[in-house]
Amino acid sequence: TATAQRLSLDQRRRQVSLGFYGTRGGVGTTTAVVTAAKLLAAQGKCVALFDAAQRGDPYQLLELIPSDQPATTGTITIYPNLALDDARVSYDAIIVDGGRERRAFPARWIAMDKPLSEAAVAKLLGITLPAHTQESTQC
Repeated sequence: TATAQRLSLDQRRRQVSLGFYGTRGGVGTTTAVVTAAKLLAAQGKCVALFDAAQRGDPYQLLELIPSDQPATTGTITIYPNLALDDARVSYDAIIVDGGRERRAFPARWIAMDKPLSEAAVAKLLGITLPAHTQESTQC
């Protein structure tokens, strides 16, 4: 029926595909990538994080041992390269660490020339961070 068809279309997930690359070294590309993955995972999303730069840094920031094999922590799976296979369609979000290159990968690419705050990464993802209260920020 038309109603059943409409329901099935509405229930499909919209996959987030976002890539980060630095216009120079030391701008925090990997930190932004891991922040994005963590923010999405905190929203209950299953995230594929691709280490296209193949440096192993995302593994370390997520307290995993760099490997030439995928590794998972929580709902984040890190892939050590940018393999374009059918496995990526099962994720709610794909985040790519391009290093210093915009890769040939179908994603919205963010060129970084300076570090991004957690709030800036959340804004790129359309996530609203909870407001910090005055009480919680005092020591």
